[in-house]
Amino acid sequence: QQFFCQYGEVVDVFIPKPFRAFAFVTFADDKVAQSLCGEDLIIKGISVHISNAEPKHNSNRQLERSGRFGVHLISNVYGRSTSLKVVL
Repeated sequence: QQFFCQYGEVVDVFIPKPFRAFAFVTFADDKVAQSLCGEDLIIKGISVHISNAEPKHNSNRQLERSGRFGVHLISNVYGRSTSLKVVL
């Protein structure tokens, strides 16, 4: 979160447990998130690739019932944020 706040307001950071070499960062402004898509950044000496978070295709029905767009897409309470997948 500390690294990404230099680009804009970070609403949420999700790191799966056990750690699987990726994380999700949600920004309040979707323009910030979109501007980072496709970038390769260095975070604490580690090269990371930034991409859009995509929902899992198999679980769309279950996720629709729970009000989420997908495991890989985290929306904030305002409904206008965009999440990025950060791959290490």
